[in-house]
Amino acid sequence: MDYGWREDTPHRWELLPTPPQFNLELSREYGKYAAKVMALRGLHTWEQAQAFVDPEHYSPTPPASLPDLERAVARLLQAREREETLCIWGDFDCDGVTSTSLLLSALQPLGFRVQFSIPLRSTEGYGLNPQRLQQVLAQGCQVILTVDCGVGNAAEIAMAQAQGVDVIVTDHHMLPDPLPAAYAVVNPLRLPAEHPLRFLPGVGVAYKLAEALYQALGIPGVEQHLDLVAVGIVADVAVLQRECRYLVQRGLPVLASTQRPGLRALLAQVSNGQLQRSPTAQDIAFRIAPKLNVIGRLEDASLAVELLTTSDPERAQALVQRFVALDEERRQLTQQVIQEASQQVESLDLTREGAIVLAEAGWNPGVLEIAAARLVEQYRCPTVLIAKDEATGLGHGSGRSLPGVNLVEAIEAVRPLLRRGGGHPMAARIQVDLACLAAVQLALQRELAARVSPDQQARALAVEIILDWELLVSQDRDGVAELDEVYRQLQLLQPFGHGNPNPVVALMNFRPNSSNLGVSRNGRHLKFELQGSPGSRTLWFWQ
Repeated sequence: MDYGWREDTPHRWELLPTPPQFNLELSREYGKYAAKVMALRGLHTWEQAQAFVDPEHYSPTPPASLPDLERAVARLLQAREREETLCIWGDFDCDGVTSTSLLLSALQPLGFRVQFSIPLRSTEGYGLNPQRLQQVLAQGCQVILTVDCGVGNAAEIAMAQAQGVDVIVTDHHMLPDPLPAAYAVVNPLRLPAEHPLRFLPGVGVAYKLAEALYQALGIPGVEQHLDLVAVGIVADVAVLQRECRYLVQRGLPVLASTQRPGLRALLAQVSNGQLQRSPTAQDIAFRIAPKLNVIGRLEDASLAVELLTTSDPERAQALVQRFVALDEERRQLTQQVIQEASQQVESLDLTREGAIVLAEAGWNPGVLEIAAARLVEQYRCPTVLIAKDEATGLGHGSGRSLPGVNLVEAIEAVRPLLRRGGGHPMAARIQVDLACLAAVQLALQRELAARVSPDQQARALAVEIILDWELLVSQDRDGVAELDEVYRQLQLLQPFGHGNPNPVVALMNFRPNSSNLGVSRNGRHLKFELQGSPGSRTLWFWQ
């Protein structure tokens, strides 16, 4: 079976023993399997476990903990009182469109005069840009509120401020030094590393801003917007710990009963109209987010905002059908980039190169991030892909990295060669002049390779629960029932995602045969059927 893995990539299995801090009290309350996983993930006390499992036991953090948030709230309330026009400047990815939609939905009922603007990925790129900024200013905007962007746009912010327009930045990307001279800069990265709000993505910051505004006005009901918060946090692969985890736990039930026609239509579409259970974080990551992201990748992300804010069910259904069709086109374009990039990789000595930085004309910039992520998975190398636009003389790139290999640090090291660049340690975007493309490729490849170690390239699988099938059977126990119990306990640790991954369970000494062994449709997973004692139910497991 071809998994697309490099044959020279080392594989490492880590069988994790029970930590010495294992809490027997947690074992009695939640079960030994759940308690072990909690211990492995640093949850050792009763209070920590309760707050992790049950949001009722978590103490949410006041919005005012975010730097500059109170200043931002005061200016927005002033704009409301003066009836000034407020422009929300968003981003074209799922975090950006949920942030934009949340603030539109939250502020319009409060009496704000609000509009929004999202740049086109294909021609304008990420963040503020001078051309669209002039259009926004010409339309009479008096306050600009950025969401999921802005902290790296010092020049554009200075341009707006010089024309008497206050700019409030809400963002979560890497901080420049110095910060832009905006009216307020609300960014969780300004907080200490252990702060509960540190991991908030753009939509989390936007929600905290809305929460503070509702509190200041004494108006209830901000929790109705947690459906968008859950979608945005999971889609942006934010760390599902602390406040992020709490907001997703609170948001998933709101999403299950959402009153937004767009989200209702999208949920019905991705479940084929048969979703009988509440949506999970996995449903967001693999079903909902790709559909919301696709419009910004290939067309205009403003349509995603329309989908999330429309009150017209027929319009919502039409938009969802359009997104579904575009998602199929996105799959084809992504596969084209992967195939062409893989052909270039075959001519490289990755053992020596250590990183992949490729460029090609004809690649769609909107799918480079997905293609780069697939290549990182396949070759275990940080990867940057650049689409060459000969008409404009520019290259638009997206990159993905390995854990521990900071992509933004590498970009900062080659900053003099770039027009623009920034993002997260694991994902970032760049814009380059084609005249210096070769120099950028060489310099960026060297910077990334210098940050890669053999351990980071290894395929490590940390096994948290180990079960011996032969031992279970020899003890006259129902093995299937025991696996059922493992599943039941581990579901207590939902939602799973970045920072709280799906627990890895190893089933040892089980020998499937042709009658109970199958292969998934994409050929990348095994599945097998277990039948226990009479009356026990049949299970399917995926590896």
